[in-house]
Amino acid sequence: MWNSAHPHIQACLNRHHVMEDDCSSDEVLICLINSDDIDDDLKPQDSKADFNQCICPDEIRPYKTNNALWSLQKAIQMIFNKALDKALTMNLWSCGLDPHLNTWRTIDDKQTRHALTTYAVNDVFAPTDLYFYLMNTDISSLDTNHIINLNMIYEQPIQNLPKYFVLSDSHGKYFPPYHRTAQYQLVIKSISGLQWNNPWQQELSVNNLIESTSIKSIISTCAGIIFMVGTNSIRSWSASEIIQDIVNITQSIRSTYDHLNRKTDISICTIFPCLKTSTRFLTSNLLTSNINDYNTKLYDISNTLNFTIINFPITISHLNVDGLHIRAKHTSLIFNIILDNITCLLNKTNKIKNSQRSSEAKSRRNKRVHQRQKQQQQSHIIFRLVDTIWKLKDIKQYLRYKQIKYSGLPDIHNNKLYVQFNNSINLQHAEQCLALGEFDSSHYRIWMTHERP
Repeated sequence: MWNSAHPHIQACLNRHHVMEDDCSSDEVLICLINSDDIDDDLKPQDSKADFNQCICPDEIRPYKTNNALWSLQKAIQMIFNKALDKALTMNLWSCGLDPHLNTWRTIDDKQTRHALTTYAVNDVFAPTDLYFYLMNTDISSLDTNHIINLNMIYEQPIQNLPKYFVLSDSHGKYFPPYHRTAQYQLVIKSISGLQWNNPWQQELSVNNLIESTSIKSIISTCAGIIFMVGTNSIRSWSASEIIQDIVNITQSIRSTYDHLNRKTDISICTIFPCLKTSTRFLTSNLLTSNINDYNTKLYDISNTLNFTIINFPITISHLNVDGLHIRAKHTSLIFNIILDNITCLLNKTNKIKNSQRSSEAKSRRNKRVHQRQKQQQQSHIIFRLVDTIWKLKDIKQYLRYKQIKYSGLPDIHNNKLYVQFNNSINLQHAEQCLALGEFDSSHYRIWMTHERP
């Protein structure tokens, strides 16, 4: 049933077609191009049937034949996006995994600890996700429309938390399908190959998906929807054609769902850079021009259609070798930006509601907000050892010089400096700018002799 919901990529279909037509020849030259899950340049002819020559990437069709047996671990990885990578489980050493403990010295050390933490979390929650899914799903009644949503985690709804919905192409395939904070809950649906409008494959078309029963049920209960879609469309259609699809989709949502009529209720992400050409755009310059035209037009219509734009600081250097996908190590950056944007959207919405409250209610709410901000600052902290020669005023001036936006700088105790931040973006910037020995005596002498503004 998984394969029936995940069509073959075009390179795989083309290869299968060639082998069937030319199988009578004794001398056959087959050139394989390992494409990806976003390609959709040609109209598929047999997009879902199984065949032994399948070369689709494993993230689309991990099992190539109809009678292949799935392992439970593979099923959990594909359905719930919780891979149990056992590559690091045989190490004979142990250490604190929390990055704030500073048990790491290199980026590789930090990534290893992150991988071990991910394994531990998935090992605990994967069986829980499977339990909730089985408790809420009649396996015998699964159909294609249901399979599209297999990577959703069916948990009991939280009535007092607003729910936001992210509909993404494969750029969001490494995001957790469900995320919860103290302020909101987030449901993420990632569909490889998703376009704004796909006239040949309805399951890969936002225009059709928003009319499906499963997606309607999510949109009808969400406080906001975020579309991270566009890369597939921009390689097949002109910017003007795509913008018209967005106009139609946005107007359809506004007319159907009365609770999504504010600017903060619908957000659309700009398109990332892309270097992988297509049959429509044969050179990278033509493709880049179409992307820039799209992003410009998207900003132009955002005010007219009253929706929010989310822009990502993604450059060509973030792209994988295929020139299309984002390197896996940068996906956390995208995810954190989405979380920060949702927090901003929620705060704007609350300000509107807050203006109609009594002074006592506003006081209670402000107290809760300040408490949440305090907790958030405590969770976004970096730690550095400081030589006694550094004074607090010198550190403040040094951080301003480095353009580090911090929210709190407690007094230095026992040569330990803790810098607090309001969000993960500012924290990541500080991590990159401040080396572990940034505040030793030698750096202080260099700083004192530096020509400062």
